[in-house]
Amino acid sequence: MLGAIGIDLGTTKSVVAALCGGEPQAIANRAGSPITPSVLALGTTGELLAGQAAQDRLAEDPAQGVRSFCLRLGQATPVFFNGLQYTPSELTSIFLAHLREDAEAALGEPVRRAVLTVPVSSDQRHLADLRQAATLAGLFVLRLCPAPTAAILAYSLAHPDAHPQTLLVFDLGGGCLDVAVYRLFRGALTALGLAGEGWLGGDD
Repeated sequence: MLGAIGIDLGTTKSVVAALCGGEPQAIANRAGSPITPSVLALGTTGELLAGQAAQDRLAEDPAQGVRSFCLRLGQATPVFFNGLQYTPSELTSIFLAHLREDAEAALGEPVRRAVLTVPVSSDQRHLADLRQAATLAGLFVLRLCPAPTAAILAYSLAHPDAHPQTLLVFDLGGGCLDVAVYRLFRGALTALGLAGEGWLGGDD
């Protein structure tokens, strides 16, 4: 069976999850952690590194890696890495392939489908580049979901008997800020408003 995963693709950190026994569960990467730094780097012998290994390499030599490339999706400006020019979509595809491989190793089966979170501020060019990156990484995108919507869905599933209420989701990531207001009912969810700033986050 072709499995599907959920990817919270962040500017600085990413998380992959899957349904295990009917319950969503974060998947540990090859370093044994559910959190993967969104970083690419070159090792001491020229090998390509991603995730925690890449972040450790950047701590030794910042000139040997690249980060925050996902934030540049939708832009025509090239990103320099390993002495070459790459599009943000190409670098994102390399990182997504790394996440897919970790998920396949953890789940013990091929993974070819994914749901990805996106910033509220994403425009059509950003979304198109992300879909292209996923395709290059061997993933078919089932859905692109605004990050705060994914958060409120997770909350509603974890609290099925919650009384009707209005909730604010404040998501300050490494490169983006998303804010959303939802009205939660039993078995129903309504978005009252979503707004985002694509260049304001923890990196600043």
